[in-house]
Amino acid sequence: MSDQFLSDGRLLWPVWSLGALLSASLVAEGTLLAFGVVTAPDGYWTGAVSSVVSLGGVGYALHRLPKSDLSVDRYSRIGH
Repeated sequence: MSDQFLSDGRLLWPVWSLGALLSASLVAEGTLLAFGVVTAPDGYWTGAVSSVVSLGGVGYALHRLPKSDLSVDRYSRIGH
């Protein structure tokens, strides 16, 4: 195993999965709201905004980790 995070993201698959799942959830919710299948409950927009902020954090981590000087050996819980 390399001592750096791989730029192709192989060691970051859990973070990619989390980002993909959160994105799919936001798109599905937005689609249902747009077509009027469901109505937005109280507090929905607060949750939607916090989800977008969380997704931004996941995106930043995916962008930053491969370029960082963090070693996989020391921070193995991030990369596995």
